[in-house]
Amino acid sequence: MKKHSLLLLIIIALITFTQFSCNTTGPGPTRDVELSVSDVSCTEAWLNLTVNNLTSNTKVQLVRNSSVVNTINITSHDTTLYDDSLSPNKTYNYQVIELQNGTAAAKSEMITAKTMDTTSNNFTWQFYILGNYLTGNSSKLYDIAIINDTDAWAVGEIYENDSTGTYNSEHWNGLSWRPLKIMFPLCDTSGNIQNSWTYPTRGIFAISFNNIWFCSGGSLAHWNGKNFEEMCMSLGYGNRNLTRLWGNNNQIYLTGTNGFIAQYSNNIWQNTKTGTTEDLFDIYSNDGKTIYASGGNFNTYDGVLLKGENNRWQIVNEGKIINPNELFHPYFAGLAKTVWVSNTNTVYFGGNLLYRYKFGQYQLMKSLQGNYINGDVNGEYFGFISQVRGTADNDIFLVGEGNTIRHFNGVRWQQLGMPYNYSSSYTWLSLSVKNNLVIVVGYSSTNAIIMKIKRE
Repeated sequence: MKKHSLLLLIIIALITFTQFSCNTTGPGPTRDVELSVSDVSCTEAWLNLTVNNLTSNTKVQLVRNSSVVNTINITSHDTTLYDDSLSPNKTYNYQVIELQNGTAAAKSEMITAKTMDTTSNNFTWQFYILGNYLTGNSSKLYDIAIINDTDAWAVGEIYENDSTGTYNSEHWNGLSWRPLKIMFPLCDTSGNIQNSWTYPTRGIFAISFNNIWFCSGGSLAHWNGKNFEEMCMSLGYGNRNLTRLWGNNNQIYLTGTNGFIAQYSNNIWQNTKTGTTEDLFDIYSNDGKTIYASGGNFNTYDGVLLKGENNRWQIVNEGKIINPNELFHPYFAGLAKTVWVSNTNTVYFGGNLLYRYKFGQYQLMKSLQGNYINGDVNGEYFGFISQVRGTADNDIFLVGEGNTIRHFNGVRWQQLGMPYNYSSSYTWLSLSVKNNLVIVVGYSSTNAIIMKIKRE
């Protein structure tokens, strides 16, 4: 009996020793070279490289599918590597080889990166003309928000030859557009309502069907699902006009001329210091924590891109009139009429041209044939861009002058609806995207125009 007990103890000890000696879940030795995937698009990959034993002459080779695609001098422990000319919806194997004096000194683990697939370019569209030129006034729509397929709001100034005359919004009920009046308050410098009027509506942001914000030139209105509420900000008005709104259930941001940005939270409006006096035309965030705003000056064609965090703003970059070889050294060209941020935190912005800002690097996106510096006609850029929005990096829409309505499916840009024409009277000012529905608004001569685009 004692022999059996001793034998059992020996067996248990051996099993325990084997388990501890073969344990592979604990931390292993740190590699000199570590590689991971930061992000992918349909045709690009961004890889994060960490070199632990960095020297002054460290070089690495980036290997894709067993072929060396680039040799890079490394000056930082952490480096973003970029690889393009890839194919959509394809898996690639990557490895990095560290070179010391031309000899392989270390290798990273092999990793895989799968590129995004393209999105469909198969769309149908409907065109609407609003307003009546017999009134002697020109109708325009400045902004649009989609709640769902049967609930959307377009805002601007619409003049009809009827008993009520002037409208400043159009509501889509799933069957037709219905003109409505939104009353905006005339506020004094202390934020008290003195009077109300149907001022042209400049911006809209819809959080839900019963939580929609509207701004006119100098005041606000809010739709609570039953009626419109007139609002003053109590910030002092000064020399500025309101332009755009962005927000969520916790906060609302409002932009305006002369570098104005205000934040609304806990029922209080708070003015913020932006560090710029340029007019701000657009604002967007994909997470509510990091917010971007864009603007510029239509007289000088200076531009600005702002980044806000914790209600503090900084200038990310500025736009100037520059030569092609000066692009991004450090400025971009022209003003920034619009900004949009994808779910991968990639920032798209532009006006004269369209740019992408990702991992601290800028890139010109040629959305139209003439969208490059000096690619103009009679001193005017092709299809000046009014707004860019999307659902992902492979599903981007932009609108602008010359009937510009473009869709990027991850690989190429395609015109939607009627053909692009530099001399076209159709100017699109804003768009909204919700799932497979896109609505764009603007004006043509004296009429307001809407195009409702549906992906099949």
